[in-house]
Amino acid sequence: MINIVKIENVVAHLYNRVSYEDIIAWLNNFSNDADKATALQLLGYLNLFTSDRIYDTLKYYLGKIVKDFTGDIYILAVKKKEIVDSKTKIPKRAKVLEGCFGGQSGQLIAYYARKVTEEYYANVIILEECDLKRIRKEYKHTHCVIVLIDDIFGTGDTVLEYYTRLKKKNKLRPQWTVIALAVAYMKTAETALDHEGIKTYGEKIMPVFDAIRDTEWTDENRADDYLQLALGYGVMLHKEKEKRVKPLGYKNSQALVAFEYGVPNNTLPIIWENKYIKCQKKPWTPLFPRNLTSRLSIYSKNKDNIQRCYLMAWKQGIRLKDLKFNDLPLYSALRLFSVLSILAHHKDSVIISNALCMSENEFQEIIKVAHQNDLIDSTMTLKEKAIMALSQIRERNASEINSNIVNDQIYLP
Repeated sequence: MINIVKIENVVAHLYNRVSYEDIIAWLNNFSNDADKATALQLLGYLNLFTSDRIYDTLKYYLGKIVKDFTGDIYILAVKKKEIVDSKTKIPKRAKVLEGCFGGQSGQLIAYYARKVTEEYYANVIILEECDLKRIRKEYKHTHCVIVLIDDIFGTGDTVLEYYTRLKKKNKLRPQWTVIALAVAYMKTAETALDHEGIKTYGEKIMPVFDAIRDTEWTDENRADDYLQLALGYGVMLHKEKEKRVKPLGYKNSQALVAFEYGVPNNTLPIIWENKYIKCQKKPWTPLFPRNLTSRLSIYSKNKDNIQRCYLMAWKQGIRLKDLKFNDLPLYSALRLFSVLSILAHHKDSVIISNALCMSENEFQEIIKVAHQNDLIDSTMTLKEKAIMALSQIRERNASEINSNIVNDQIYLP
């Protein structure tokens, strides 16, 4: 029997981003109480980067980059959805922040970086990759620094792939300096990047079992127990012969890192995988799912999902006002209740915008409407009115919903 206090301590360690029930469901993947106890202890070493921690990390290392590269340096940011107007005057003394090729993570971190730079580094501009063509022409004989940014550099494969692609397309000038910035990076990536002459910035992390060995102060040698647990169950999820993801993560990275918006495949698969396990005759329940559908299911479990909440709210006559004091149309009400449903889980604008496929500007408009209707306070916390509305919706959620309400013009995230 797992100690309730120990589970609650792990919940606190993970900044309450997972619930007691989430951990119980994850522990039920393991076949006996001894393995469950070891797995719970291993969770105590999980390195979770919340949005606040991501902001603080980026602020610190962007500050170091600014200090380390003085003189004629140009700060530009690229790989962002919002494309900077081509006529924008690029300031002198700029560096380039570039979202990494190959996934959403680089763009998400560039999104966080933009929020940091807007407040602390006004001369940092986030640009799309296509703007490099203009920059290359504008700074033909001028030195600048290109910062390749992503959430984690595990092996360094992703960032090096992108760097190679940029070079092959002649998007980088020989006189430019290229460096790399990640919220977290591992020694393997640092070595690979250093071989290409690319300096790495970010929070350095060790393979989890090495890190545990370094911190152990007893003779119990628990690191080997954790390793055998992760390996034993990991082989049920991924075979050693697989080319990319192996029993201990991407190329056996042995990372134990998660971000509030998702988890990298460098992390142990027992944390994020959701494959069906034949020998157990059931799917593996992830603690931090990587699959988009699984991630969104956190906000839409069983029948209590966002879409049904909106439609039931509309059906119950929960009509709110827009910024012009007109009745809020159904389309807008759906999006508003979507945001409220996720705000109830204490997620920030980056995660909400990503989950609901909306821009920052769209999110801010919804927040204005929520404020006007007295649904949230200045700290983005739901007020009693919003809590009661969502509660009433959930209580009525078992009722039949008129499917005629739903049509192709209604936005259902």
